[in-house]
Amino acid sequence: MAPKWFISNVLNFFFVNIFLRYDFNLIISNFSIGIKIFGADEVYLSDIQIFDVDSDGIQVSSSEYAEIIGLYIESSSDGSGISVISDSDNLVMSDTVIIGFENGIFVNSYGASLENIISSSNDNYGLYVFETNIEISDSTFTENGINGIKLNALTSGILDNNLIYDNGQAEVRIISSFNIVIRDNSISDPSDGYGIHLT
Repeated sequence: MAPKWFISNVLNFFFVNIFLRYDFNLIISNFSIGIKIFGADEVYLSDIQIFDVDSDGIQVSSSEYAEIIGLYIESSSDGSGISVISDSDNLVMSDTVIIGFENGIFVNSYGASLENIISSSNDNYGLYVFETNIEISDSTFTENGINGIKLNALTSGILDNNLIYDNGQAEVRIISSFNIVIRDNSISDPSDGYGIHLT
C-alpha cells in the first residue's frame, strides 16, 4: 500500500494545466483554506480528502475550466466546502461529498456543471448559486440548515434527477431567476417548509 501524503499548509495554484490526483492517499487538514486555485486555468483535482479547515475547503477564483472529481470534504467551518467565484467559468464537479460547512457549495461563475454531488449537514445551504447558469444532476442535498439548493438571479438552470430532502426551510429556493428547468427530482420533507419557493 502506498504511503499517505499529509499536507499541513494551504496548496496554492497559480499556473495553467495542473493535474493533481492522489487516489485518496492525499489528506489535507488543519489550516485556513485547503486548496486555493487563483489565476490557474484547467486545474484537475481528483481523489483528495480535506478535513478541519477554518474557512473554505477549496477556493477557486479567476481560474477557468477547473475539474473537481471524487473529493471528500468535511469540516465545521464558517466557509464553504467549495467556493467558486470571480471569473472561474466552466467548472465541472462530480462524485464529491461535502459535509459540515456554513455553505456546502457556493458558485458565482458562468457555466457550472455538477453531477453526483452529496452536500449534507451544512449550516445554511447545500448549494448556493448566484448570477450564473448551472446544471445540477444526480445529486443529493439533505439536512442543510436553510435550503438544499438556493438559486439567486440566474438566467438559466437545470435541476435533473436530484434527491432534495429534509432541509431547514425550502428544499429549493429560487429568487429573481428565469429559464429554470426542474425535472425528475425527488423533493420531500417530513416537517414544515416549502418544497419549491419561488419569488
